[in-house]
Amino acid sequence: MIGAWPRRDVVTIRAEQALYGSFPFRQRGYEIAAHSAGCRPEWLRALARSCTQFGERPTGVAVSGALFAKPIPGTRVWMVVVVGEAGRDDLGRPGALAFHAWFVTDRDYRRIGAQPFGFAALPPTGWDSDSGTLPTATLRLTRLRCPGAGCDPRARTIAERLRQRQPVAFEAPAPIGDLAREIWNLLPLRIRCRTSLATWAFSNANRFDLVAVPRRALIEADPAYLDAAALAERPPGWSARLARRALAALRSRV
Repeated sequence: MIGAWPRRDVVTIRAEQALYGSFPFRQRGYEIAAHSAGCRPEWLRALARSCTQFGERPTGVAVSGALFAKPIPGTRVWMVVVVGEAGRDDLGRPGALAFHAWFVTDRDYRRIGAQPFGFAALPPTGWDSDSGTLPTATLRLTRLRCPGAGCDPRARTIAERLRQRQPVAFEAPAPIGDLAREIWNLLPLRIRCRTSLATWAFSNANRFDLVAVPRRALIEADPAYLDAAALAERPPGWSARLARRALAALRSRV
């Protein structure tokens, strides 16, 4: 309907949660500092591995607004991880990161529209630092049911690449939360349900489908990934296969 407002639904889901990081009051380095009773060992192992692969923060780079979302292999569970400042680590060094993870089933992730952005405003609740426990949470999240037009000219091009299963990685001056929302609102639900993203990361070891980094050098050269800065320069028929062939041709001349 012309002029209709986007439809918003409030969806109630249950989620397990965990906290990973290094804290000055726990002399144990980076580890799972707390988790709710329903967290399975394989989820916590996947969280620790993903946080380690998030990368080492460059000096002076903030993380406010950073999150990532990815499915846990071999399960029907998604992890949505909000990255924040932890202050100093267990050795008193500044710049420590804290990772607050939410674990939701595939079904509930689909029910919220496969949009992870609502988790960004949810702090860890009921954390007992002595016992290392967190409660299982009941969350009320808003699902946007109608795609909206954005103002970032990259959004439509990047969304089309993700539809074609072509991962996109690029340099940005800050976390790309607003751009990521625009891209997600241009993708059908079935695509969002299989697409991982990081609005900010310091490496590409987690192999996100969409990732932004503060410096392009933090991403290993990989012809499977398309750089958003160069998308407009590439013809519609460009593909990851053609990119690999081009890279192989260049290497053969060296």
